[in-house]
Amino acid sequence: MTSTDVFCALTGALPDDADLPADHPLEDDDLADLPVGWTRVTLQTRAANPAWQEIIAVEEAMIAQVVQGLPKAQRKAAVVGVRVQVAAQLAALKAATAPYLIETEIAHIASGEEGTAGFDQLKALLGLGEGAEAEEAEAEEAEADNADAPEGTDADKVA
Repeated sequence: MTSTDVFCALTGALPDDADLPADHPLEDDDLADLPVGWTRVTLQTRAANPAWQEIIAVEEAMIAQVVQGLPKAQRKAAVVGVRVQVAAQLAALKAATAPYLIETEIAHIASGEEGTAGFDQLKALLGLGEGAEAEEAEAEEAEADNADAPEGTDADKVA
């Protein structure tokens, strides 16, 4: 890896060659290309695959077409068999098509004052970090209040 493979999304800074991790034969992790002290942020979005939706629409249309061609008395009984036949016809196509598309975006954030400040702002914007710390502080306060309250009081009922 060279220092130009990764840059800070907030400051545009490139890592120093000294920050790049050295290859180690026993180390095999997902962050091998991440400079030491830097943060990797990954955003993933799952969306319906339009190709999958089209396959499902064609499948339903094929079933409806076959069932409509049958006499009314036989339609209800034939639906299951028709579904199986149509599913068999489309099985290979469905197996080769993902129902969802996953979009992944990766950003790197440098260590140091600017990167850390920007990362802290990003965490606050996303409601990360502070929310967990606030919940933990509230839980500790509640435990302290319950420990100080005599038994049988309202504090026991709330906890």
